[in-house]
Amino acid sequence: MRKHQSFDNGRLWHFRGVVTSGRREDGRDVDNAFPLQLPGTSRLLMAYRSHRCERNEITPTWNYTHYRIRIAYFDEGMWWAEHLSEVEEREANGDPTKLNGLWEPFLRVDGKGVLQAFYSSENSDVDQDNLMRFSKDGGKTWSDERIVVSGGEIVTR
Repeated sequence: MRKHQSFDNGRLWHFRGVVTSGRREDGRDVDNAFPLQLPGTSRLLMAYRSHRCERNEITPTWNYTHYRIRIAYFDEGMWWAEHLSEVEEREANGDPTKLNGLWEPFLRVDGKGVLQAFYSSENSDVDQDNLMRFSKDGGKTWSDERIVVSGGEIVTR
């Protein structure tokens, strides 16, 4: 994932750095990037998923072994500090009917200045919840509490 910046309303774009990289061939699957600039600062956060995977030798597919929602940050330098924190992480349970992945991170700041991270959390192949955790220190640490935003007791995808 790379960051580019425009100083002329999008006419020209300038390379500003690499957030992170990962290829399935190297055992990493990186995707679902979501940027957010913290209000009143020059700090830019990037939420993304960074999963570990391994090639299934029997079928031409990839199996996830570890799920992670990560936060990286950028403070006007050329390079990103790849890892500020992990919003959530867990080992894959290895059962394709009981998926337990973490997906689609989304960041926002509430009216009181508290950073919120929303993401999808699989419970099975037919069920997932959308969760929210919050940070009062700009994404360095996250609440222990996981607030269920949608799903909960309802089996839904």
